Amino acid sequence: MILAQSEGLVITNVIAMGAAGVIQLHVNIELAECYTENQQRDKAIVLFETALAPGIRSSGEVRQALKLVELYQTDRPEKGVALLERVKRANGARPLVNEINFAALKLADELMNGKKEEKALQAYQNLRKKDEVLATLKEVSAEYERSVNRLSALVAAKSGDSVTASAQLDSIRLYAAQTKAQIEQLEKEQNYDAIVFFRISRCFAQLGRFWESRLGFQWLYENFKDFEDRPVVLYLLIYSNAKLAPGTAVELTIATLPLIEVPALTGKYLNAAKTAVKDTGLELGDIKRVEHEEHGENYVLRQDPAAGAKVPFGTVVNLTVVAPN
Repeated sequence: MILAQSEGLVITNVIAMGAAGVIQLHVNIELAECYTENQQRDKAIVLFETALAPGIRSSGEVRQALKLVELYQTDRPEKGVALLERVKRANGARPLVNEINFAALKLADELMNGKKEEKALQAYQNLRKKDEVLATLKEVSAEYERSVNRLSALVAAKSGDSVTASAQLDSIRLYAAQTKAQIEQLEKEQNYDAIVFFRISRCFAQLGRFWESRLGFQWLYENFKDFEDRPVVLYLLIYSNAKLAPGTAVELTIATLPLIEVPALTGKYLNAAKTAVKDTGLELGDIKRVEHEEHGENYVLRQDPAAGAKVPFGTVVNLTVVAPN
């Protein structure tokens, strides 16, 4: 590995794939597209399912999983929802947060078209808001930039690692450019959150959950003056209010939150561990720093609770990491 202490899992995943991994990724995607164009979608699905059977870890595997979600969209959308749940927990998901959002949106729309509102709501509620997506992409972009600088120095030094570093540098520069383009596009998009909340509110209305739909449409109407579907929002707000007129029965469902499985944090670096804790719905607790001869600064040595433990939402996770040299 060229970078002994990368800034996070984003770069580690790119490097871990190596040239062979990148080639295999492109081969799988191109072959699947050929199958699809020749009306052999089932072969494309089997190709990706086989490739992903060992697990979804790297960014390359996340990209293949998103292609599989797209193939599931037409006639197996429920499998797509389940696969997206796995994708969200993958180490390589962070650089592709925008693509994951888009895939979830398309999948939920397809479920709505099929009158499967409960499943659609599950997919919609997994979507992230614009600020969250932008913050993640900017972190990823900064990590790419630091790694480009390090790899460029290795290439310029013409050491024994120069050839490998050069190949990795090309891949990271490509992903860095794509990430910057996504950031620029997102910053221009004024109604990103409106599109998401409109669909969620409409889904609530179709489920007869008019209290939630009214709150959603009211928030949309007050906060997005330029939203192209604002007249529809107003109509649906009035409709939801009418359904909640005096004398209308309101059914309240009090749900019990499921237990959350604590992710494996030992062996990661602190930034990646923080992201994993947040994405899982847990809270970061105390960070104890100790000296260690073998591992670099911020390497996670221990965690409490242990990986795999089932805990309530919001549970605090304490970490022991390597102190600065």
